[in-house]
Amino acid sequence: MHTYLPLVATALLGLRVSPTAAATASLATASIVDLSAELQYSDHHNVSPGAEALLDAIDSSSDNIRTVLVLEHGKIAMSYVRDDIDASGLYSIYSATKSWMSLMVGMLIDEGSLSLDETLGDVFDSNDSSIWPNVAEAEYMQSVTIEELLTMTSGLTDPPFSSESYSDIDWQDPTSSVEDLGGMHNYGGANLIDSLNYLDVAGTRGEFGYVLTSQIVGYVVLEKSGQTPKEFA
Repeated sequence: MHTYLPLVATALLGLRVSPTAAATASLATASIVDLSAELQYSDHHNVSPGAEALLDAIDSSSDNIRTVLVLEHGKIAMSYVRDDIDASGLYSIYSATKSWMSLMVGMLIDEGSLSLDETLGDVFDSNDSSIWPNVAEAEYMQSVTIEELLTMTSGLTDPPFSSESYSDIDWQDPTSSVEDLGGMHNYGGANLIDSLNYLDVAGTRGEFGYVLTSQIVGYVVLEKSGQTPKEFA
């Protein structure tokens, strides 16, 4: 799981990196890092050529970057906290949440509770009369796989944008998320049925189409684990 953090950091900075042969070999032999355990600093924390290059890039960038953490072999190889930020505080990470949701799905797959080729009709029983008769595109939604949701190739798209739809959202509030999933607002759907009806079937299946917001994967986590994403993480 730790390999995702450097990728997030480089994406935020707009850097282009190509994996070296050594890095590729390292990934092949990498072990899983327990992110619930106290992380240790590496001997070359913030002083390796790569760490220094990343810090220099941050210094020359805008002030939009709050914190960065890069793990290498399970230890902190590079870290950065902007001067005005409390590293222990919470703040919204917007669509970076999607990466964490994919990690939760990976955890469910690893424990055998879920698979990428499962459909929404498998996860939420297609014969459940409390759900599917209330979903407008029930047949299509039942056929959408977990992999399609994660790779945004399902053909589902955001509804037409309306600023009024988002007027009640406090974007700086990290707890501002769907009520049924442990949060405070209903952006993307107030409940499972609402979420299944929120997206439009207006894209091309098999082609990438970015979805701004969807709570469906959150409900998959809830269904398979019995916990909200916040509890499960």
